[in-house]
Amino acid sequence: MRLFRVISAALLMSACQPSVDSSVRRVEALSAARTVNATWAVDCTRDQVTNERRCFAGTFGTRSAPFQVYYIDGRGPFVLAGWHTFPGRKPQIRFDNDASPFTVADDAGVTPNQPQMSIVNRLRSASTAYVRYHSWPYGSREMTVDVGGFPDAWEKLRRYLSGEVAPAESGRFPL
Repeated sequence: MRLFRVISAALLMSACQPSVDSSVRRVEALSAARTVNATWAVDCTRDQVTNERRCFAGTFGTRSAPFQVYYIDGRGPFVLAGWHTFPGRKPQIRFDNDASPFTVADDAGVTPNQPQMSIVNRLRSASTAYVRYHSWPYGSREMTVDVGGFPDAWEKLRRYLSGEVAPAESGRFPL
């Protein structure tokens, strides 16, 4: 009986192995297709409930919080600065040694998001972003983001949006 269990387990594992390997290969291929440089990734996703298409260029800051420039169904660019979930408060971003910060339009859904090309234009020549975002219920959080690779990510994002290059387009929104 013990030999039967061992053989059954081995057969079951060998039957599952190809699907596990193919899933891992698919995830690795998607990750490679998204990667632009050491810090930035670009892709488009489609929300399976609303059918909205969201194209983004993104990286992560020092608190492992996201920093993205994104478009929804061609509208944008919008800016996602950290795990911003505090209604009514707005994130701020100061680039390099700029005298004053930019205020991000995202107030956690209280008002409709507004495109912010001025932030994108500054991102294209900056090397570091100092970000303050607000996380419910804790309050203010800060992170530092290496934005030096953004120009390459921006170019790839623009090519996706124009239809010049087809993105990998996974089915889920990225975090």
